Amino acid sequence: MASDKPISDTQTSDTEASNTPPSDAPLSTPQAEDKTSYGMSVAKGTAYAVVMRLSIRLMGLVSLSVTSRILSPEDFGVVATATIALGIFTIFRETGLSEILVRTPDLTDSKAASVWTLRLILSIGVSLAAMALAVPVSWLLGEPRVAPVLFYLAFVPTLEALASPASAFLIRSFRFGKDFVLKISQKSVQVIAAITAALTIGNYWALVVAMLAGTVGDLILSQIFHPFRYRLTLSHFGEIRGFAFWTFWRNLSINLSGRIDSLVVRPLLNSSIFGLYHVARELTQIFVVELVGQVQRATLPALSRMQDDAQRMADATARLMGLLALTAVALSLGVVAVAHDMLVTLLGWQWENATPFLQLLAPGAAFTAIATVNQSLFIALDRQKLSAAFWAARAGVFAAGCAIAGYLAGPHWVAGTFSILAMLVTLAEIHTLRRLTGAAFSLTGVFFRPVAAGGLMVWGVWSMPAFIAQSLILTLALKVAVGAAIYGSVVILLWLATGRPQGGEATLIDYLGQILERLRQRLGKD
Repeated sequence: MASDKPISDTQTSDTEASNTPPSDAPLSTPQAEDKTSYGMSVAKGTAYAVVMRLSIRLMGLVSLSVTSRILSPEDFGVVATATIALGIFTIFRETGLSEILVRTPDLTDSKAASVWTLRLILSIGVSLAAMALAVPVSWLLGEPRVAPVLFYLAFVPTLEALASPASAFLIRSFRFGKDFVLKISQKSVQVIAAITAALTIGNYWALVVAMLAGTVGDLILSQIFHPFRYRLTLSHFGEIRGFAFWTFWRNLSINLSGRIDSLVVRPLLNSSIFGLYHVARELTQIFVVELVGQVQRATLPALSRMQDDAQRMADATARLMGLLALTAVALSLGVVAVAHDMLVTLLGWQWENATPFLQLLAPGAAFTAIATVNQSLFIALDRQKLSAAFWAARAGVFAAGCAIAGYLAGPHWVAGTFSILAMLVTLAEIHTLRRLTGAAFSLTGVFFRPVAAGGLMVWGVWSMPAFIAQSLILTLALKVAVGAAIYGSVVILLWLATGRPQGGEATLIDYLGQILERLRQRLGKD
């Protein structure tokens, strides 16, 4: 019988993945550089993650731009309704298992297998439940076409669980480059599947086929990039259940809070109008939540390795909040400023009625994005219970507020209420994290400069002529350029005027200085 051998995170061949027996020896994990400050490491990792997500989302926008011109808002509304229903079922398998793979310093092969097995079991249960309840759910939502769509989409959770946890292993070992290639490859498959299905099928079933094909592609590519030896075991269940339990309640609240407004709006609208609302919601996810949320990918592994250094944690928190405020406010208010031009340019004139939804939802998306990144701090502080409590409060407040707004005033008030409540709960969460870490910053100091600059940016863009160029694309590009110039210059001027405080601006300037110095050194060598 072969002896147990440790499996390295940095190099695992196909042969080793299939022949090496499981081992309880720790998987090796490269450590963050000690000589580089945490703030710079986060800035570097954040920049890389944002570029990665931006590239992926640009590909997604190409797909959405093509399919939205072939399919109708009603087609998107039908599939969006089924997707929301599936998301409710999927909540029950979201136990933060990938986070365990990233944050566990002594991760072993058998523990990784236990995590994978638990996720598979939960996912199979989710798939079976969604299939069994597809018809009742369609009756409840008032859209009979949802039943067959939900039945076939129910295969997605199980297919996802069968994939290798490649991305988690690559992130824990700081191999962001390879993770970038993996994500680009997976997105390429999804884009090709979506466009091909839309052109050949021409109705909402194209979106269903594309989702299934993309999931199968993800499964195959994950095994190619980081082969994972399938092994059914729950030998470490006792070790992971505590983290999984509280993470489940946190993720349950996260998913509910992210769907409450859509669940409230859906009964008030027909499938066509709901398609407009859903696509506006998706665009805020693309341009705000997911771009800013990628900061978590860079911060989680680094924060997990500084749990015993209170001073570094405090400094990291202050810098992180500054970076989040700068990026989230810029992106969200930028979307508000160019919402109409963005919709018409990217999706076509049939989508221009989604403009008010997009403008009302964007600010809420900014604070949701910040709250998403805050999870890294709660995890590093081993405060999963507190994180779950905040997300539960967010879900409860959203449910009450959006329901009241929807039934008394209508869908536009739901969108506005969502944004206001997201801001209030997230500010309370940031205040709590400041106290827990002892970070030296104030809410006013963090948000004043970005909000002031963002307000001037919106005013400046709205003051421009509706069509400043003959081309829609050129008009949008010019407005984006002007908005970015206004935001950047006002932020820097306010930063200088307030005495150059430590925060997001200082971190970005320091990081840019490091990049320029490295370029100078390389040019000097050449």
